[in-house]
Amino acid sequence: CLSLLAKFGCRFPKTAVGRSMATLLGILNLKRTTKKFNPDMIMQLDVVANPVDVAVSATLGKLALVAMVTSSDLTPLVCLKTTKQTVKHGVSPHSAPAFQLQGLLLGFFLGDFK
Repeated sequence: CLSLLAKFGCRFPKTAVGRSMATLLGILNLKRTTKKFNPDMIMQLDVVANPVDVAVSATLGKLALVAMVTSSDLTPLVCLKTTKQTVKHGVSPHSAPAFQLQGLLLGFFLGDFK
């Protein structure tokens, strides 16, 4: 799954330390970028149209489910990648769970429940 995503430009770190660092940096970046976005702006995002972007979003959605069930360290990173994919390429059916998990990440790691 990760090698397939890498072919389409959605790369994940190979080591646990790399994933932890990418998650930490992603959460800090997320905190900064969420100040720019509000729910109305998210509602106005286009629907993803490019078939490759649709496939990447679907693969990320399936990976997120597997990561959550297996308690993988990939779970927060997949969420961050999915929200980034959504903002960059448009909304897909897999966007809503990623935004929900994004809220949990911000609340859990940064204590930001707003």
